[in-house]
Formats: sequence, C-alpha cells, structure tokens
Amino acid sequence: MKALRDRLQFTITLALFFPVILDSLLGFGSEPVASKEMILKWGVVIAALIFDYLIIEIKDWKVNEKLVTSLNRLLLMEILMFAVICFVFASLFQNGNIPTFYDWSLRVSLVGVIAIPLIIFIILAGNIVFRMYKSITRDIV
Repeated sequence: MKALRDRLQFTITLALFFPVILDSLLGFGSEPVASKEMILKWGVVIAALIFDYLIIEIKDWKVNEKLVTSLNRLLLMEILMFAVICFVFASLFQNGNIPTFYDWSLRVSLVGVIAIPLIIFIILAGNIVFRMYKSITRDIV
C-alpha cells in the first residue's frame, strides 16, 4: 500500500510540473507558449489524480492485493506515457519533424495520460460503492 501511495505522489508531482516542462520544450529559445491555456486544459488530469490520492488516503479500505497491483501497474503506465511525451518532444527539436511512429506513440500517450487517472478514479469509486452495497445487503439479510 505504501508503494502505491508513493507512486501516486510521484505521478501527481509529475503531472503538476508537466505543463511547465512542455512549455519549456515548446518555447525553447522563444517566448513561453500559452502556459495558462495548457495548465487549464491539464487541470482535469491533476484533479483526477488528486481525487485518486484523497480516496486512497481518506478511505480506510481493506487492502486487496490484486487491486493494489492493478493500480500500481496503471500508475507505471502513466509515468511511462509522460516519459514518451517528453522523448517525442525532445526528438522533435533534434530532427525538426516527428516521424510516423513517434506521432502514433505521442497520440496514444496523450490519450493515456488523460484517461488513466480517470480509470483509476472509476476503479476506486466502484470499489467503495461495491463495498458499501455489500455491507448494506449483509445488514438487511
């Protein structure tokens, strides 16, 4: 459980500073690119990750090892997708254009970076609802 918390904290930190990293990569040698717009669009990812963290910290839930393993893997995928995005932008400055494979991996990574925190939130919320339902039906019967 501690490893999950640590990985989620690292992912939140990465997500918080990711717009700044992209802004510095995109605005390399020129004026900064619209930081306010990027941060506003990125707010959904940050909010979902913070909600995930709050659910894990506030809810005193029983540790299901399969669930923790699945969440750890999803967070590792999230971190990997952040790295792919940075790598693609760094290679863009090296070559001046994005090869087809990089373009495809960039699109998949951008969708994944946005979707994974939402998927984790749905899994955690579903787990809470399922446990509440199980407890209510156990009390009724």
